[in-house]
Amino acid sequence: MNVLFTSPALFGPDGVYGGGERYARELARAVAETLGGATLFAAATHPVERRDGPLRVVARPPWHWVRGQRFNPLPRGLLREIRRADVVHCFQHHIVQTSLAMLAGRALRRPVVVTDLGGGGWDISAWINTGRWATAFLHLSEYARQMAGRGSCRDDAVLYGGAG
Repeated sequence: MNVLFTSPALFGPDGVYGGGERYARELARAVAETLGGATLFAAATHPVERRDGPLRVVARPPWHWVRGQRFNPLPRGLLREIRRADVVHCFQHHIVQTSLAMLAGRALRRPVVVTDLGGGGWDISAWINTGRWATAFLHLSEYARQMAGRGSCRDDAVLYGGAG
């Protein structure tokens, strides 16, 4: 199974030292170790392609930083990576990259799962409920699930990332 994780930025010297980016890397790495491989895709100021054990890490410069927002990229190569994937897991809900990934996933019949790590940027999700485009959400806590207003979505799950 080819799992693609998308994040607006990488964790570390090729990106930022943020908690959300670290969480994305650690979960992607754990899944890659379990499945024997996975891909973490993000935007960066310069192309990156490397291995982190069984995890393939890919970053591409964006076509555009939406409204100049550093954590709201429209990266090159995203659709190519989605075509290669069996499952897509997006970190950050309210950004253009995730909305595009959810639409592409639906068009290509790929399940798209979203974990909202907070934050976001300008996106059509301010006017349209794009959460309906996702197959499921993996929430970090029951509180996050309740705040997302998805309590009745039976395909959603709670990862319990250190909170209850």
